[in-house]
Amino acid sequence: RCVNTEGGYYCACNDSNAVVSGDSQTCHACKDGDVRLVDGSSPNEGRVEVCLNEVFGTVCVNHWDSFDAGVVCGQLGYSKTGAAPYTFGPGSAGPIHFTGLDCMGEESNLTKCPHSAIPLQCSHSEDAGVKCEEKCRHGNIRLSAYSNYIEDYDD
Repeated sequence: RCVNTEGGYYCACNDSNAVVSGDSQTCHACKDGDVRLVDGSSPNEGRVEVCLNEVFGTVCVNHWDSFDAGVVCGQLGYSKTGAAPYTFGPGSAGPIHFTGLDCMGEESNLTKCPHSAIPLQCSHSEDAGVKCEEKCRHGNIRLSAYSNYIEDYDD
């Protein structure tokens, strides 16, 4: 079952590896490279899970940085700038797909980032997460550390 949410679709299917992309309202198996954020308090944050061989798995926090986080945020339609590496607790007992990611920040997909060929020691207590900067909407106000005033614009 899929429902329209603000900014996209949320898929609630019986299969934990089902996803919805674009304007589709049907569930399908995840495809290699699909990413999702799990266990965050809002849609723009959570533990990173990436699909390989139609199964979602986590990413190890080894070498996880803002460039890696930026690729995930960009892939999900958020800005790459303002992406912050974070942790959201351990994932499931499923696979850990990537360790030692070394994204440059320009990759279109997490699977295009270099990573360790030899698996590094990693457990689900070291699953990587991300906080993506929310998209601004008409009427939003943001305070910046670089200014000492707020400007209010009326249309």
